[in-house]
This record gives sequence, structure tokens and C-alpha cells, in this order.
Amino acid sequence: MMSDLGSYVEQARKEKGWTRHELAMRMAEFQQAIAGADPDKLCPKMLYFANSLGGGLRKYISPDLVTTIAGALEVSEETIWKKIPDGQSNKKYIPLYRNGMSST
Repeated sequence: MMSDLGSYVEQARKEKGWTRHELAMRMAEFQQAIAGADPDKLCPKMLYFANSLGGGLRKYISPDLVTTIAGALEVSEETIWKKIPDGQSNKKYIPLYRNGMSST
């Protein structure tokens, strides 16, 4: 079962006509813009993230990844936080499911 965030990200990237690899590249480029990181080195990490989120395997997310997803999809962070069951948090690991289940 995919998380609400996973479903949202999959739908948003498909509406833009992007593959998961294209989403990962945009996430890496966004990270480069805000943190000066090398997008070529970040792309494999972002692709793993996009695949695990889109495949329903991702169980936790960090605030940094919320910022990165929002920037890559060109939506507000608030839009992304609304897809996370417990809402905005500064915890290092934020659960994408409540009680092991999607919130819908």
C-alpha cells in the first residue's frame, strides 16, 4: 500500500509527464541549488527515494526531503506536509503511515 504522500507525488509527476528518474534529477538539482551539493552524486540517492516512495516501500521521511519534494514539484511545502498523517514535524524520521496504514 502506498502512502498518501507517495500517491500524491506519483500523480503529480505523471501529470507533469516525468519519469521517476526525471523527478530524481529535479530533486537533486533542487538540493544543489539550496545546499550546493553535486546533483550527479545526489541523483542515485534521489532515484532510490523516488522509487521507494512511489513503490509504497518508504515508511519515513525527513523535513529536508519534504522541502526537496516541494521544490522539485514546484508546490508549497504545506501541500506536501498535508499528505503526512501527523503533519509538520522537525523529527529526523517522520512516519508516512499512522498505525501502519495509509491515512485514507
